[in-house]
This record gives sequence, structure tokens and C-alpha cells, in this order.
Amino acid sequence: MDGMGMQVLTLVGYQLPGLIAAVVALAMLWTSARSGPARTKGLIGVGLTLFAAICGLGMSVLQAWMFSGKDTATELQQFFAVMGAVGILLNLLLAAGLVLTAWGLCQATRSGPQAPH
Repeated sequence: MDGMGMQVLTLVGYQLPGLIAAVVALAMLWTSARSGPARTKGLIGVGLTLFAAICGLGMSVLQAWMFSGKDTATELQQFFAVMGAVGILLNLLLAAGLVLTAWGLCQATRSGPQAPH
């Protein structure tokens, strides 16, 4: 296998546990959670997390590909400035997904008004 192929497999290997966990969480919410606003928040939160993880993997592969090319330093500098900004946005999406998931969990586990004994 060539150098780039091995590099891509390594990048996928690093991201795989997070991707699998997000897919499993999404499947669990989709199939076994009770319908309602808490489930919706959880689905959106985990969906954002999965989207951010997939985009992060894509960015990593794109960066590895750029390094393997023969571009000038100025082109690489501009490319990595854009990638840095995109990375910040992906981290914001990841954080929003985590907060939405936790918010949905809090709503789902909050006990309703207690009946008097």
C-alpha cells in the first residue's frame, strides 16, 4: 500500500471509535427513546456530533493529501488558515451537539411534579 493510503487508514483508525460511538448513540436514540422534545434534542445533538466527526476526518485526510502534494509554502499557509477556521467551527458544532444531548437527557430524566402522599 502506498504512503498516502496507509496515512488515510491511520487517520480513519484514530477517528473510528468516536464515529462508532456516535452512530450507536444515534441508533439507540432513534430506536428506543420515547418520542418527545428530549429525544429530538438528543437526536440533533448526536447528529451534530457525528457530522463534526465525519467532517474532522475529511479535514484530516485533506490535510494529509495537501502535504503529499508539491504546493508552495504560500499556498499551504493560506490553506491551513482556512482549515484552522473550519476546525474552530467544527469544534463549536461538536460542543453544541454535546450540550443538546445533555439537555435532552436532563429533560428526559427530570421527574415531574410529585403527588402528595
